[in-house]
Amino acid sequence: MNTVPMTTPELRPAEDGRALALFGVIAGIGGGVLVTVFWAMAALLVFTNNGGFITELALQGVWLWAFYSYPIVLLLFSLISVGLFVARRELEAVAAAGVPIALVVLYYFALIVLR
Repeated sequence: MNTVPMTTPELRPAEDGRALALFGVIAGIGGGVLVTVFWAMAALLVFTNNGGFITELALQGVWLWAFYSYPIVLLLFSLISVGLFVARRELEAVAAAGVPIALVVLYYFALIVLR
């Protein structure tokens, strides 16, 4: 006869949510890093004035400043996201990780509509 009492494992939904939030933070930062690869190619074209559609845009002033600020924005929001995750603010951490990608989309639409 088995004398070990049968117990069900204690469910901890907060820990499950934390694991999903970690995947969200990784996906957000990872997506931002992938955008950085294409940003670097475009930045080289702009810096060397060596062709491509990005050089035909002839970005100046605030548009060029916003273009070159992407890596700093990505680093800043990645640090904010990791800090919020460590502080157990999972929802805000995932949101902060996705901000650089959202800003890239907004920048693109602003180039189309406002310029």
